Amino acid sequence: FNMGCTSSTTGLDETSELNSISVFPNPFTSGATLEVSGSMLKVEGLEYRMYDVFGNLVQTEKVVSQFTKLERGGLANGIYILELNAGNAIERIKFIVD
Repeated sequence: FNMGCTSSTTGLDETSELNSISVFPNPFTSGATLEVSGSMLKVEGLEYRMYDVFGNLVQTEKVVSQFTKLERGGLANGIYILELNAGNAIERIKFIVD
């Protein structure tokens, strides 16, 4: 049964592993975990950038392992975008601070 949905990844070699990022729990109140898998884990100097809904950079930090702790700090309640840039691939995920 085909519902007509498609999925695509751009900017990656066909032989590269699928990049995946997730934030859990989502939404979160005091802290969350960023999980990075796939070829992004092999990128030297990988860091995440967190933006508010207005596009303002609010947080940045290096990613050194599969799991990175995200601290709420001074983040106001709202929707945020977390971005990882691995040279030829950019992954983004939306999450909520409650």
